[in-house]
Amino acid sequence: MAVSVPDQQITRAHDQAELQRVNGVLEHFQAQYRLTSDAFWQRFQVGQMEDTADFMEWNVFCKMRQRIQTRLRVSSNDVLGRR
Repeated sequence: MAVSVPDQQITRAHDQAELQRVNGVLEHFQAQYRLTSDAFWQRFQVGQMEDTADFMEWNVFCKMRQRIQTRLRVSSNDVLGRR
């Protein structure tokens, strides 16, 4: 079943708002630990960071950002007819 254009726009707006919220959380971690989220995530994935509660949460928000960005790319491709 195809999603209507207005529904796609609502979903895209929601994803953009959620991405903004997630980026705010990531900025907090980056400032606190003086490390970019990308650098943190790479180190965390190979076991170079401890399994603290903060780092586990940071990892979750990195994954959330990645999923939202993927959805936004897919929805952009759908709108442009490039699927």
